[in-house]
Amino acid sequence: MDNGVVVASGVFNQSSAFIQQLVNLAQGPHRFELRENASLPATDVWILTVGAVETLSIDSIKGLLNGVEIPEGTSTSEKLFALSGKARVNATVDLYDNGVIVAGPIAVDVYGNWTYNTSSQAPGPHSYTIKGKYDSGPESTPPRTMTIVQALSIDTSVMRLAGIMIRSPYAPNLNGVDAVGNTEVRIATGGIPPYVIGSSNHAVVTYRNGKFVGMGNGSATITVTDQQNKSVQFTVVVSNIYDLVVGVFSPTGVWSHPLYLQLLPRRNYLPLTPALRVVMERCFQHPWFSWAVTPANPAGHRAWMGPTSGVAQAEAYDAYTKSIVALNASVELHNGLCFFPKPAAGMTSLENTDALEDGALALTLLPDSSGRRL
Repeated sequence: MDNGVVVASGVFNQSSAFIQQLVNLAQGPHRFELRENASLPATDVWILTVGAVETLSIDSIKGLLNGVEIPEGTSTSEKLFALSGKARVNATVDLYDNGVIVAGPIAVDVYGNWTYNTSSQAPGPHSYTIKGKYDSGPESTPPRTMTIVQALSIDTSVMRLAGIMIRSPYAPNLNGVDAVGNTEVRIATGGIPPYVIGSSNHAVVTYRNGKFVGMGNGSATITVTDQQNKSVQFTVVVSNIYDLVVGVFSPTGVWSHPLYLQLLPRRNYLPLTPALRVVMERCFQHPWFSWAVTPANPAGHRAWMGPTSGVAQAEAYDAYTKSIVALNASVELHNGLCFFPKPAAGMTSLENTDALEDGALALTLLPDSSGRRL
């Protein structure tokens, strides 16, 4: 009987022992009596008090510096942690990591709370438990586990992309081959991937297909961020990117090849130089150049391209036949290819008509192949 209520009945075994298992006893005092039957006096009495179930646990693991909870079984680049949990009031506990004691005794306060701030923890898997320094040394279950990874890192030196490249809507047919020196691979390590990679100015540098690619002259900041919102940065400086426009600024509206070469330097333009031609041959597929043409305007089909190397003929590009043609250098064409350093702000810094410094000449641009007049 338990507090006067029959809770079990049975018989003595052959060894004259009476064995009965009682579970889920209520908190508070209990008077157990053994009687031959409920109406007879007790032959034996045992008195005990059932207390509240003691909690022994690690309830929280947070980054010591950022205060962010580390979810069970996840990875983190943090190395310092604040642990807290429950144990017997006014007792002490020891902290174990991977089965090895790493701290203790840790005091438990009058409310059953304990806290502990770790020293720097080594990278790798960790399994934390606490053991009470009382009774038979109870241990918290299940363990709190995590994996510590190296902090997010990347080479933060300045990246310089100085390879010559042409980026213009007048030369749209890239073949997918990178210009020499215009791209670079730089790999982040550590932290929690996948990483988010952003550029402060995509008109200067962008990230695609695992590479940083120069798009326009200037500088930009690259930021790499992991899944814990940790980030690292570095600067990219891009140079030798050229834009292209097709137009005319001859006083008569047409120009021979010598006049074309004579007027280009006055606006810091370049023809298709040998270095630029190497880029076209490497990075572009034919047709190399494109602008709006119609059969009704054959004079607008052709544009002077580059230097003559001292011969009487010079190369021009025919946007209608989409081919390079050789012409007598004295032939007067309406258009010429004009290359110039590409600003980062956009595809071109030129207006539709842009007066020369002396006010005598104006460059009139042709629409590109999509019909846009840049």
